[in-house]
Amino acid sequence: MEEINNIDDLVSKVMNVSLPWEDFCTNEITEWLDVFSHAHGTRKELVFFGILSTVGALLGKTELKLFSTHKERANMFFIVLAPSGAGKTPAAQISCGYPIVNYLESKIGDGKQLLVDNSSSSGLFNYFLNEQSVPVMCIDECQGFFGKMIYPSKGANDQALTMERMCKLYDGDAWYSVKGSKGKRSGVQFAAVSLIAYTTPKMFLKKLWGKAVESKNGFADRFMLYCCDRDDVSIVEKEGFSERLDEFPITSLDSVYEKIYAEHNTSDHVEYKLNQSAKECYQKFARHTPENDAEKSDAKVGKNVLKLALVLHVFYDRLKKALDTTVGTTARIITEDTMKMAISLCSTLSHVKALMDLVSILQCLFTAVFIFFA
Repeated sequence: MEEINNIDDLVSKVMNVSLPWEDFCTNEITEWLDVFSHAHGTRKELVFFGILSTVGALLGKTELKLFSTHKERANMFFIVLAPSGAGKTPAAQISCGYPIVNYLESKIGDGKQLLVDNSSSSGLFNYFLNEQSVPVMCIDECQGFFGKMIYPSKGANDQALTMERMCKLYDGDAWYSVKGSKGKRSGVQFAAVSLIAYTTPKMFLKKLWGKAVESKNGFADRFMLYCCDRDDVSIVEKEGFSERLDEFPITSLDSVYEKIYAEHNTSDHVEYKLNQSAKECYQKFARHTPENDAEKSDAKVGKNVLKLALVLHVFYDRLKKALDTTVGTTARIITEDTMKMAISLCSTLSHVKALMDLVSILQCLFTAVFIFFA
C-alpha cells in the first residue's frame, strides 16, 4: 500500500502484473492466440478473456459436477482495462461479436440470439422468456453500462439492470415478474449470462469500481479483472502476423465456437467431472483460501476456479483439435493439469482484483484528507 498513493500509481501497479501464460496455456495455443490477435491489431490478453466469457455462454447449461450437491456452470464475468488504442474494440469483435453474430447465429437459424446488446432490465427479461440459451454480453466500452447500475436513477421508468440483478445473473437464479390485477407470474427458473466488458482504467477505477467495492453487496466479488498496457504493432508487423495466421488450419474462431455450441446445447444434459487428482488439487486450493473477513469473496474465487477449469478444458480441446485438424467429442473428465491451469490463472486475476479493490481505500483516504483540511 505504501507504493500506491493515487490512482495513477494503482493503474501503473496493475499494468505491471503479467499473465503467466506458460502456467495455464500450452505453447501451441499461446502462439496461435498471439498471431491471431496481432493480425487484427490487438493483443492476446484482450482477446483471451473475450473468448473465455463467450465459451462460458456457449456451454449453456452444461455443468461441472464436484459432487452431487455442488455443481458449477460456466458463465463468468470479466472486466478488462486497457488504455485507448490498445485494441479493445477489435478484441471484442474477433473474440465474440463476429464469430457469434456473423457466423454462429446464422448457422443456428430461427432468429436465435446468443449475443445480447439490449442491456435494459425489461429487454433482458424478455430475452429469457423467448430463449433457452445462456447469452453473452460483450461491451467494448462499459463505463455507461456500469454507471447506470452503480449510480441508479431514481426515475420510476428507469429500466437499467441493477447490481442485485447482475449478481443473480452470475448465479443463474430464477427471474420472475408478477403483473396484472390477478398477480399472474411469468418468468424462468434459470437466467444466467456471461459478460466481457472493456474500458480504460483510470476513470473506471476512480468513478465506478471504488463505489462497487464499497457497496459490499457481492457485486464486485463476482468479477474477474485484468489490466494491460498497449502493445503497439506497426502496419508492417500486422501484415506479417496476418500472413502467419493464413498458414494455420484456422484463421478465426467460427468453427471452434460452432462445435462447442453444437456439442453442449442438445436435448441431453452435459456434465463434466474432475478426476481424483484434479479434485484433490482443487480441495487443497480451497482449504488454503483465506477465510474470516473475506469469506464471501473467497467463495466466489472457488466458484471461478471451477468455472475456469470447465471453460479451459473445453476451449483448449476444441482449439487443439481445430489446429491439428482432428475430430471427436470433448472428454468429459477434467484432469489435474487443467485444474492447475485454472488455479494459476485465477490466482493471478485475484491478485489483480485485490490491487484494484484498493481504490476504495484510496478514495476514503482522499475524503478524510479533504475533510481534515476543509
